[in-house]
Amino acid sequence: PWLQISPAMSLALLFAAALLAAPVAIDGDTLRDGSERYRIANLDAPELSPRARCGAEAELALRARAAAERMLAQARRVTAEPVGRRDVYGRVVAYV
Repeated sequence: PWLQISPAMSLALLFAAALLAAPVAIDGDTLRDGSERYRIANLDAPELSPRARCGAEAELALRARAAAERMLAQARRVTAEPVGRRDVYGRVVAYV
C-alpha cells in the first residue's frame, strides 16, 4: 500500500476531533457530514417513523430533528470528537 499507518497512529485517528464541513441533521441524535454519520454521544432522541412506537414518539422525533437543525444553522462551526467506537448502525459515536 502507498500509505502505512502504525497501530498507534490508527488509535490516534480514531479519537481525533473533526471539523464538520457541512453537517446535516438526520434526526435528533444523528448528523451526516459527507459520507460519514455521527451519533451524538450521551443523547437519545425519540425515533422517527417507521421506528417510532407511536404517533406521539414520531412527533417528538420531528421536534428533536428541528431543534438539531436550528442548532446547526446557528453554529459558527461544528466539531465532532469521537469517543473511539461506532454504534450498531456504523455511526461514529462522538461529542458534538
